[in-house]
Amino acid sequence: MLISRALKMEWESSIKDKSPKLKELIQIAVKYIHNNFERDISLADIAKFVFLSPSYFARAFKEETGVSPINYLLKVRVERAKELIVESNLKISDIALSVGFSNQQRFNEIFKKYTGMTPTQYKKKMLSNITSGHRIVEYPSRQNK
Repeated sequence: MLISRALKMEWESSIKDKSPKLKELIQIAVKYIHNNFERDISLADIAKFVFLSPSYFARAFKEETGVSPINYLLKVRVERAKELIVESNLKISDIALSVGFSNQQRFNEIFKKYTGMTPTQYKKKMLSNITSGHRIVEYPSRQNK
């Protein structure tokens, strides 16, 4: 355990001054999030995938992307949920589970935080726009960093 921690610290210090290497690790982490967002993944899982400590990884990720890894993961999940809400006939609870949330209540809270409306309100709005022939134009919601 001590050797593993020492190796991780040495690896982190070796990439601190090599920005391209760190950027590449962050890109790998972003790809990992996009490929695994529907699973129950944590900050520790993502950091482990790119061989960094969770605290160093979180700082580096936010520095590079402007958002924390967890907020990025949640945003990816919400974006996929928005697609499923409009394109499928799945129940909201099934959508919540399929995009990686463990329960619908948590999903509803996060969805509202990122979109300003509940999943049901979003579905009604999108469906009414489609049936009335209005073109759907969405602007990015303000995201808490």
